[in-house]
Amino acid sequence: MKVISQYEVNELHAGPKAKVDVENILKNKYNASIRTIKIKNNIHKRKNLFCFRIKKMFFLIRNRYINDIVVYQLPYNKSCKLNINAKHSIGLIHDINGLRDMNEELVKKEIELYQKFDVIISHNSIMTEFLINKGVKTPIINLEIFDYLVANNTKEKNIKHTNTKKVAFAGNFNKALFLSELEEEKMNFDINLYGVGKYNENNKKYHYFGSFLPDELPLSMTGDLGLVWDGGIDNSNINNNFLNYTKYNNPHKLSCYIAAGLPVIVWKEAACAKFVEDNNIGYTISNIYDINNIDLSDYQEKLKNVKKIKKKLTSGYYTITAVEKALEIINKK
Repeated sequence: MKVISQYEVNELHAGPKAKVDVENILKNKYNASIRTIKIKNNIHKRKNLFCFRIKKMFFLIRNRYINDIVVYQLPYNKSCKLNINAKHSIGLIHDINGLRDMNEELVKKEIELYQKFDVIISHNSIMTEFLINKGVKTPIINLEIFDYLVANNTKEKNIKHTNTKKVAFAGNFNKALFLSELEEEKMNFDINLYGVGKYNENNKKYHYFGSFLPDELPLSMTGDLGLVWDGGIDNSNINNNFLNYTKYNNPHKLSCYIAAGLPVIVWKEAACAKFVEDNNIGYTISNIYDINNIDLSDYQEKLKNVKKIKKKLTSGYYTITAVEKALEIINKK
C-alpha cells in the first residue's frame, strides 16, 4: 500500500494534522509507504513546486507502484491535474473545495475526479448522499469521524463539571463570527479560547490560552464542553460558507475535543450532529445562547461515552475500519 498526500507545513496550524494522522495510521497498520509533498514556500513558488513534485510522483506511481493499492488524500492543489495511475486506488476525502466554497463548477471537476477511483471514503452519510446526487458512481464508504492521534495518550485528565459552564473553543477565530457578536451580559457560560484570530477582548467571559501544537492541544485544553461552531450566533447567515459547509463535513475540531475527553456542543443541523446523538456524547443547539439552557444532569453519562469514542479515534479505529471496507470492495473486483 502507498499513501499519497500534499499539505502545507505549519506547526501551529491544524490543517495537515488529519492527513499526517492518516499517514501514520496506515503506515503502522499496513506498513504503507508514504509519499508526501510538503509545501512551505510563497504562493507562486508553492504552485510551481507542487506541480513539479506531483508530476514526479505520478511518474513513480505509473512505473513502480502500478500493481499497488494507492490511497490518495484529497483534495490536491486545484492548479494541477491529478492522474490516477495505480491499478487500485482509494480516494480519502478531507475536503470538497467546491462544496466548501459554494463553487458549482469546482464541484463538477471534483466529481469527475472521484469517478476515477475504485473506492471513495466520505466523511459521513450526508456527504455521501450529496456525492451520489451529484452523480458519483464510485462505491463510497463513510468514515464517520476523523481519528486524532495524540502524544502521551495514556495521560488522562480528570474532568469535573463546575457550577459555571466552561466551554472550550479551538480553531480560527476569524471563521467564528459569533465571538464578536456574543454579549457578555447574556452569557451564563465562559469560553476558553485556543487558536489564532480576532475576538472581542473586552468580553470578560472569554479566556484566551494561546496556540498549541495539534498533538498537544487535547492535553492542554480545559473546560466542560467542546464547541463545534462556525459562523454567527445562529443559522440566520446559513449562506455563510463556513456554516453551510458544516451541514456536510466532519469538522476536525470535533475529533480534537473528543481526544481531549470533552463532551461536545454542535449545531443541530450539522452533519456531525447525528454522530453526536447516536453515540450520546454531547448536546445539539440552534443558537449559541442555547448553551445557557443546556441541562447537564446527564453529563457524567456523556463523559463515559466520550471516553469510549476517544479510545477508538486516538488509536486509528475509524480510518482502519473504512480502509478495510474499501479493500473488501477492491478484492471483490
